[in-house]
Amino acid sequence: MHGKSKWIGAVIIMIITLLLMQGVVLAAPATGTTAGQTDPTTSTATTSTVTTSTATAATTVGTGQTDATATGQTTGETTATTAAPAPQREPEVPFRPLVQYNTPWDEQAVWHEDGATYIHTQAAWRTGRADGKALLFNGKNHYMQVNMEGVSAPFTLSMWINRSEQGAASANLDQRLFTLTGKDGQNEIYLSPAVRRTDAQDTVLAHGMMLSVGYKTKKTEGKQELYHPATETVKNELPTGGWHHIALTVEEQKLAVFVDGVLWKETALPISLKEFNLTTLRLGGALGDHSPFIGLMEDVRLYQGMLSPVQIARLSHDADPFDPTAEAQALTYTPGQPTEEPVFARIFRARSEDGEMRLVATKSAFWEAPKLTAGQSVKGTLTLQNHGRYPARMLLEGLQFPQKGTAGYTYLSRLFVTVSAGNRVLYSGPYTELTAEALKIDHDGMAYGAEQHYRISLFCPFDCTLTPEGTVEWDFEVERSEGFAPPPAEKQPILLLALLVLSAAAVAACLIWSAKRKQ
Repeated sequence: MHGKSKWIGAVIIMIITLLLMQGVVLAAPATGTTAGQTDPTTSTATTSTVTTSTATAATTVGTGQTDATATGQTTGETTATTAAPAPQREPEVPFRPLVQYNTPWDEQAVWHEDGATYIHTQAAWRTGRADGKALLFNGKNHYMQVNMEGVSAPFTLSMWINRSEQGAASANLDQRLFTLTGKDGQNEIYLSPAVRRTDAQDTVLAHGMMLSVGYKTKKTEGKQELYHPATETVKNELPTGGWHHIALTVEEQKLAVFVDGVLWKETALPISLKEFNLTTLRLGGALGDHSPFIGLMEDVRLYQGMLSPVQIARLSHDADPFDPTAEAQALTYTPGQPTEEPVFARIFRARSEDGEMRLVATKSAFWEAPKLTAGQSVKGTLTLQNHGRYPARMLLEGLQFPQKGTAGYTYLSRLFVTVSAGNRVLYSGPYTELTAEALKIDHDGMAYGAEQHYRISLFCPFDCTLTPEGTVEWDFEVERSEGFAPPPAEKQPILLLALLVLSAAAVAACLIWSAKRKQ
């Protein structure tokens, strides 16, 4: 009896062992998906060994153009066309040229450098816009000071700015493009191209342009800092390396700042301009703990009156601000609410099906509509994975943009994109110039379970004022690489059947042997 129990126990152990072996085979990923990971997509069956997966993202532009054509009138059998009267030129607002290379400076504008004063021809000039000359601010102790005594509201300050890369370093933040100061030095209005403000928990409140108003009178005092909210992934600073038009309009109790012809910020003055007791305008230079402006400044004008938003828009496009035939629109920045999370995270995954390689995107779109407004940036991740049980080659074949001349292309052409892997920047430049030749994403021989990660960011400069629309297609390919190939998923049922047959034969042999022993 003891021997019989022994053999029965051995048979049971053998059966359990075989079943466990079969369970391992059954649990193996039939399509190359790792255990504990859910694939939210379904793959499309194809017959080729190379499959291209396309990811798309939608972005929209509104143009808002007006058609002002004249129509003809018909009387009886004759048609008479009446031409619309030529629009009358708008009343001009006179201005004082403060920075103009070929024009003598205003006698009340003085250039200061290391404690000395100079005339305009002795200042440092560099190549500016349209082959003109621009005044250089190199971050040292120099600035321009303009006597503002007797200047009353309303008035408009207009200038062209080119902020240098050096000026964008974290140590050089909180510069001042211009500062309006009251007689006692207590009241001031200034604009910084980039500041960074955090709260007690080091949460980013502002990272970008800021308009500051500080005031102190016998009755009240205070300070206003005006900016668009920011996070670690959303910035609203004035971009570097390009020319931007800045305009400030000042009324008796109202301020407005325009960037590239678009209203960026407006606010009510907490005290009237008369109480402000304005005496001085300083261009560049440093006051207190602020850093001096580093960059170029050109064509600075002080208009002795109020320019309208449309006139400022014309000026920002180098058009005559008082010419009603010059096309321009009064636009306003409307940055969206920043988010703490990346806008996108996408995975392109290689898998085995029917002995071939297939490519599956974890979501149908690579970009979720990058609806960026001026000064905003977003970041995300791109991951390539091989779950195909074969060595794989994963390749970015190319990018497809909307047709040139369309609203979608116009919007996307204004975005800048940066793609990096680890500490290496693979591409940084205009989004519409990012191609397979410029951006090398080509991995050959990726083993099962291998991953490649990329960081991608999009930035929308301050001339990016259109409503997003359009699509961009990121086209990837996957194919088998040369090398060792484990048994594909479709052969696993055959292996399972063979193990079941062997198990049955072993059990039958044990039973026959036990029966013979009884005889």
